[in-house]
Amino acid sequence: TGEAELSKSKNSARVRLLIDNDFVAYMRHAFRFARESIDIFTPRFRASTRGIGNLIRHNAGVGNVKIRVLVTDLGGARSLRAIVPEKRLQLRILETTQRNHERLVIVDGEKYITGSHGFTPTSLFNSREISVAVEQSPDVCSAAAMRFEPLWSRGRPV
Repeated sequence: TGEAELSKSKNSARVRLLIDNDFVAYMRHAFRFARESIDIFTPRFRASTRGIGNLIRHNAGVGNVKIRVLVTDLGGARSLRAIVPEKRLQLRILETTQRNHERLVIVDGEKYITGSHGFTPTSLFNSREISVAVEQSPDVCSAAAMRFEPLWSRGRPV
């Protein structure tokens, strides 16, 4: 596996490099065991049977997990709404004149994932990509939430 654990201790953050397809396995596990929330900010994604929409639909914890997805491109957003029950999904678009390449995922306020992996089947399965997952670091997850929340507030519901 391409996953490399950089640090591990009961009292310190755990940082994992997610190389290529390890990202999908990590996200599947993180989504499946989510207890409260999954927040995603990405420029675009394609909700497909192989993409992030399928990961969300089949692996997003139990029915009460709150899922918020913020995009800057409406392209695949509506297709996500078609495959994930509306009661579980809040979907917004952030209209901006700046090009966005940022991606972040926060699971239960305890895991923060960012990197080059896009939320399209091509990026998830056919490209060379690397991302970082940070666990057991309240400071990092709080900083990520402080980035996500203002953007979410500026987004328009889809």
